Amino acid sequence: MRVGQLTLREGYHLQRMRWSKRLLKIEAYKLMVYFGEQSLWPRFWEKDSEGHGSNGGFPWELSVVAALVRNGHSTEEAWTMPESAAIWLHMAHAKAAGSKVDIVSEEEWSAMEKHKLEMASKSAA
Repeated sequence: MRVGQLTLREGYHLQRMRWSKRLLKIEAYKLMVYFGEQSLWPRFWEKDSEGHGSNGGFPWELSVVAALVRNGHSTEEAWTMPESAAIWLHMAHAKAAGSKVDIVSEEEWSAMEKHKLEMASKSAA
């Protein structure tokens, strides 16, 4: 199969969506939900890299999946759950194991955003 060439299944679904605006809206909604789920990652406080080794080129995704499986999730569940849910669970397991994980709270985030706006308005004046 060449890049850009549709499979029979993809062509079938594309034709169905061309003929049914309702189906197209349903699929678009699924995509919006998916993108919304991906934006729910925790925000972390930045730390200096002093004393931390590099990951040696090991993919972070695989680290997260391995940690989830190690903590009792099935392999299928770990690979198929929404990315943000996997990150939150991974952070919860790491914190329970004693890791120092500093996640920015909503109040802290709001305060930082307010401070940025105040600084921008001062520099514009």
